[in-house]
Amino acid sequence: MTVETHKLAFEPGYVWTAVLVIVFAANLNSLANVLFKGKAKSYSSKTKNKKGEAITHIPESLGLNSEYDLSTLEELRACIPKGLSGSTVSNAPKVKTKLDELMVGFIEQSPFVHLSTSSKDGLPFVSPKGDAPGFVKVVNEKTIIIPDRPGNKLIFGLQNIIDNPHVGLCFQIPGTCSTLRVGGRAQISNNPELLHLLAARRRDAVVAIRVTIEYAFFHCAKAYLRSNLWKPETWPREKYQVNFGQYFTSNSLAAKAIDYKVEQHYKQVVASVEGDGKEPN
Repeated sequence: MTVETHKLAFEPGYVWTAVLVIVFAANLNSLANVLFKGKAKSYSSKTKNKKGEAITHIPESLGLNSEYDLSTLEELRACIPKGLSGSTVSNAPKVKTKLDELMVGFIEQSPFVHLSTSSKDGLPFVSPKGDAPGFVKVVNEKTIIIPDRPGNKLIFGLQNIIDNPHVGLCFQIPGTCSTLRVGGRAQISNNPELLHLLAARRRDAVVAIRVTIEYAFFHCAKAYLRSNLWKPETWPREKYQVNFGQYFTSNSLAAKAIDYKVEQHYKQVVASVEGDGKEPN
């Protein structure tokens, strides 16, 4: 691998300096050893919850024990007996094959959706999609359109749709503990007229994901009630800091330079959301 043929592309629009490229190339082999050849690391949690209670640590001897793994539907139903809500997509009363008025209203007020895809080999991925409420467009009771915005260019989910069109969606509305789950088949479009209609912050959508709906239903609120997700008083006092530079180089200075670039890019995105300038590519 030469410096001329290698590009480090982490956030869209970044062209890293030659110094960072050289550092990344120099550390590529050691990074690969860490990622792919290292042994699984056992973690001992000392984290405490909001009440100051220690979070339970599960030892590997218990967490990796497969003696009680379930492998049949009968074994599973012995743990969770059937109820009145049905057992499959086809016989569950609340599962519909198209959107109803309540579901359409939910999508129109939702600013956030998780998109799940799988590779042709069945490897699953979940990707967050977010924008102003109603950014996902309802074409009709069987069709929705999701605009894809500038991202990190990994496009794992989009690549999966090319190979395997089956997708799942989970729509959320802040403060609402019920969620809307939708599944169907997806197709990617780059129709210029459509992408322009889906524009935001003075930039057309990159591509559009058209989903033909096969099922839709509302999921109960229990997970959100248990987690207190929408209660700010239960949130961590400090933001959990995620630094990406360490995944590209073991050189601390180069890693900090990458993190700085990322933060500057995020500030540009926030500024565009607040109406100050065009969203960066």
